[in-house]
Amino acid sequence: MRVLFRIAYDVSGGVLPPNWVPKNYGSWKMKTTMTRSFFVFCALLVFSIFAQAEVRIWEETLTLPTYTTQAPEKNPHFYVPAEYQRAQKHIYPYPYNGSFDAEKKNVNYVGVFLENEYVKVCVTPEMGGRLYYAVDKTNGYDIIYHNHVVKPALIGMTGAWTSGGVEWNIPHHHRPTSFMPVDYTLSENPDGSKTVWVGEYEKRSQTRWIVGITLEPGKSYVKTEFRYFNVTPVQNTFLFWANTAVHANENYQVIFPPDVEKIVYHTKSEFANWPIPNAVYQKIDFTQGQNISWWKNTTSPCSFFAYGSRQGFMGGIDHGKNAGTIKVSDRYVFPGLKFWNWGPNDVGRGWDLKLTDEDGPYLELMMGGYSDNQPDYSFINPMSTKRGTIYYYGIKNMEDIKEATSDFAINLDKKGEKAVVQVNATSDVKNLTLEVYAGERVLFQDKISLTPSEGYTKEIPVDADLPSEWLGLRIFSEEKKELIAWQPTPKKNLPHPEVYKEPVDPAAYKNNDDLLLAGLRLEQFANAYFDPEKYYKGALSKESDDFVINSQLGTYLYKRGLKTEAEKYLQTAVKKVTANHIRPKYAEPLYYLGLCLADRGDLAEACEYLYRATWNYEWTSPAFTVLARLEYLRGNVDRAIDNTSKALTADPMNIEALLLKSVLLRRIGNFEDAKVAAEKVITLDPLNFTALNELALLSEHLSTGKTAQQWLQILKKLMRNQVDNYLESAARYGNAGFYQEAINLLTQFQVSGDQNVPGLPMIDYHLG
Repeated sequence: MRVLFRIAYDVSGGVLPPNWVPKNYGSWKMKTTMTRSFFVFCALLVFSIFAQAEVRIWEETLTLPTYTTQAPEKNPHFYVPAEYQRAQKHIYPYPYNGSFDAEKKNVNYVGVFLENEYVKVCVTPEMGGRLYYAVDKTNGYDIIYHNHVVKPALIGMTGAWTSGGVEWNIPHHHRPTSFMPVDYTLSENPDGSKTVWVGEYEKRSQTRWIVGITLEPGKSYVKTEFRYFNVTPVQNTFLFWANTAVHANENYQVIFPPDVEKIVYHTKSEFANWPIPNAVYQKIDFTQGQNISWWKNTTSPCSFFAYGSRQGFMGGIDHGKNAGTIKVSDRYVFPGLKFWNWGPNDVGRGWDLKLTDEDGPYLELMMGGYSDNQPDYSFINPMSTKRGTIYYYGIKNMEDIKEATSDFAINLDKKGEKAVVQVNATSDVKNLTLEVYAGERVLFQDKISLTPSEGYTKEIPVDADLPSEWLGLRIFSEEKKELIAWQPTPKKNLPHPEVYKEPVDPAAYKNNDDLLLAGLRLEQFANAYFDPEKYYKGALSKESDDFVINSQLGTYLYKRGLKTEAEKYLQTAVKKVTANHIRPKYAEPLYYLGLCLADRGDLAEACEYLYRATWNYEWTSPAFTVLARLEYLRGNVDRAIDNTSKALTADPMNIEALLLKSVLLRRIGNFEDAKVAAEKVITLDPLNFTALNELALLSEHLSTGKTAQQWLQILKKLMRNQVDNYLESAARYGNAGFYQEAINLLTQFQVSGDQNVPGLPMIDYHLG
């Protein structure tokens, strides 16, 4: 009985008093009704406490006061030479939502909620899939800015944009659909965690992104995983910025890692010192010693990118509330750290009124994946996948943050004759060893246990003349494994790096390497003012058979749809790299020439070049994927299946190859292996509609857990009767010659009573 009492006390986290066990429990007779009842009560108490550690996930109607957007403009907005977020402002094929109603009304939205014992979050799929709010249940603090009204303003690329929550910006910042509905699905995971996945096909690039927002049992963090799939046969560029809004006031301080000494503006056009610039930065006078980590000192709207950090976190603290927000990631994947705000000024107060009714000012804590600036795009190869994870959690009673992981946040400050130690944890952890040291000498050691509800704070006496950079803090597990540590590093005090310089006239460059790199950067960063083609052609005017330039210009033209012209340059590049019977190291022109030939119907000749491209590992997976389609179109089913296997050997996350393999295996009657492949696609991309359709087709031949009709009902709900979802899904079939499957999928589109559905004529066009 005492063991049961002790368990109830331990798992209650100390909610029950330690001396609540009756002293005369041993004399109780277990046969008495009272004793039996008490035993049952204890068992139920233990069960209920354990049950609280479970994660709940559910959908619920969220009614919000809303300033509604009016119908979008019917005329398409094609590209004009203008920039958005320092890159080309392409709106088409998205609609432009530029008009809003002056009066607000209550509007019902779908809210997806996740909750465990420490945190509750809400995701709004109809508002771009943003993480709408996250509340730290241990102190009621809004980890993320919670805007209680939907009040769009003209900030987004496609017009309407709202503040608050976490905005997923893939492959551009801000993404065009930040205030448009996206696809979503809910999943329950084997480890007890629950996830809501949001995502879409990006219409301009025809690539694909998803973000999974997950709560785990017993953890106070929100785990967010992004996956970006280049499902096209061409190389693309992208960035990923998780834009997190937080409530700001005069007590709010942004925390960059302690190794940050410099900030930089967009395009790396201007540098300054951090946190005290002592300079004019973006025409703002910071020469009076202002510490711009404090919201109250950033007196004008501005962006501040951290430069050169080797730590993987950032955050912010509201010192008035003794609470704050941390974002943690792998710095090798997420090198970008930025904050932006309107600032305490008339312009900022004006925008507060435009974006909210009563929730006040905010600032944005941003973390960039495969990017450390805006615009700063990275390449992604055809048919390949990029992924990364960010953890969010609330902190309390911390004056600063010196290091953070998904498990701990720590601070160590020397203040005269004392060292202040502060630690937060994201789960219940016991029997840890905390050490404060100076060199080889341990100054203080303590056995500690932590919970997300309560942090650890300690003031330790130290010599007043002990240099602060000698002090270090580390925490060990019971097994003596170091869990987190920090010690100051010497300041570098380096001069500012060189700023970005715009390209000069192509004729001014002396060599082709400089022209290539100038053009490549313009293409990569989607420059709105300079044409990369001029720099490539400038290089060819110096050396017409330069195979690198011919290859790059050919691929650039191919991606623009100018395939006949592209083929000319690619032929020149291929001729050069294969001259004198060379087996080329540089296979890119062979791959793209193969695409050109395939597009104009010369499948046999296309295969000659694409098979040769597979010899170079960089192009193995995409080339075999394209070849699988071509071989099926040529009637070579076994070779097509073999090509998908080779593509997946080179890149197991090539979902286009995996999906095609499932379709091909089903076609030849290998239903079991087809099911395995389709299920793996859904594991990688839970919103892959074509894979779900495959499971519906396979259910007619074997058990898939649901009937065909049940799968189709799920598919219909997930696709939202959204035209592009049907077109993209059907294209997976049509591009490989599975025309009947494409027709069957498109005919499932339900024409609404209102025939004015955006994109509706394209359903009939593709059916034709």
